[in-house]
Amino acid sequence: MKELTTVIWLTLSALIFRVFLYFLFANEIVVGADVTQMSILGLNTYWTPTYPILLGIFTIFTKSVVQSAVIISIIAATLIVPLTFCLVKQSYGKQVALIAGILAIVLPHFINSMFDI
Repeated sequence: MKELTTVIWLTLSALIFRVFLYFLFANEIVVGADVTQMSILGLNTYWTPTYPILLGIFTIFTKSVVQSAVIISIIAATLIVPLTFCLVKQSYGKQVALIAGILAIVLPHFINSMFDI
C-alpha cells in the first residue's frame, strides 16, 4: 500500500509539473506543418502507430490537432514516471527507484519531448 502511495504521488507530481511547464511555455510551442500533417496521416516514423489513432480520438473532443497533441504528450510524459519507478524498483530497490522517479520528473529530455509535437 505504501508503494502504491509513492507511485501515485510521483505520478501526480509529474502531471502537475508538466501542466505547469505547459502553461509557462505555451507560447513557445512551434508546430511544424509537415510533422503534424504526417502524424495525422500516420506516415511519420518518429511516432508509434497509436499516436495518430489517439490524435484522432482526442481531436474529436478538442476540435484542435495541436491541443490534442499537447494533451497526449503531457499524458505520455507523465506515465513515464511510474513506469521508471516500477522498472528501477525491480532491479535496484525502492530507494533507488524513488530517486529515479524524481529524476524522471525533472529530466530535461522528457520535458523537451513533451513539447515536440
